[in-house]
Amino acid sequence: MAQATTSPPKLHKTTRTSTRTFRIDEDVDQRLQQLSDGMGVSANQLANRALRKLVEWDDYAEKFGFVTWPSALVVEMMASISDPDVERLGLWAGSNIWTEFIFFWFKKISTENIVDALKVLFPKYAKGFDCEYLYDAVDRKHVIVIKHGLGQKWSVYYEHLLRGLFRGAGKEIEVDGMENQLVVRVKT
Repeated sequence: MAQATTSPPKLHKTTRTSTRTFRIDEDVDQRLQQLSDGMGVSANQLANRALRKLVEWDDYAEKFGFVTWPSALVVEMMASISDPDVERLGLWAGSNIWTEFIFFWFKKISTENIVDALKVLFPKYAKGFDCEYLYDAVDRKHVIVIKHGLGQKWSVYYEHLLRGLFRGAGKEIEVDGMENQLVVRVKT
């Protein structure tokens, strides 16, 4: 008998669909209908979005012990940390937690997998920042803009997190940091 392997779902929406029937609790169905009416989308779209989040994020995040906290609490906690400790924390998180998470998700640490995680997974589910991406073909660099709006300490944290993360792929990065965003360049 062949052993089942777990492979990560694709990060990009496909056009093919499958038909499947589920039984859901009445109270969940009522709330789903309220949400879909309020958002002007079908209940099917909301259910698909919830299932996509389960397979793209929740399943992996739960295995890594992620917790959900109010953003105001996280911002206040960061404000109480010294600048050298912010740098150390960012480097540690990038070299450990996020490197392990990306490896677990993609089964390989590479520049491309890190870029995919930054473009899609982290902004969509972790919600710590928005990301804009372009590839500079002339200089052969990935250009990643991280917009977080959380102030200077968060820029320092994200800079060091990304340094640790890309070092795991054997890459050094160039960073232009501002109070509420970073521009990161990575050679291919």
